[in-house]
Amino acid sequence: MNLSSLSDARHLGHDVLINATGLGPKDLDDVKDENMEPLKGQIMIVKSDYKKCLMRDDGKTYTYVIPRLDGRVILGGIRDPDVA
Repeated sequence: MNLSSLSDARHLGHDVLINATGLGPKDLDDVKDENMEPLKGQIMIVKSDYKKCLMRDDGKTYTYVIPRLDGRVILGGIRDPDVA
């Protein structure tokens, strides 16, 4: 199904809409965000007893570790493709 705007999804009958359009907001009629830039990122959840929150930004990459109360840890990061 192709949508030209987020509001086109109203007729689908769902309570929640998750906008996972990537660079699509540049082309959505009700968003038209010309400032969108592509970034590569990843997130994973792993079992760990690590208890510290860690964030690192070296100007090229941004990485983070966020412990959860259930014995798991969120690991993630992004890389700006325009930075060498």
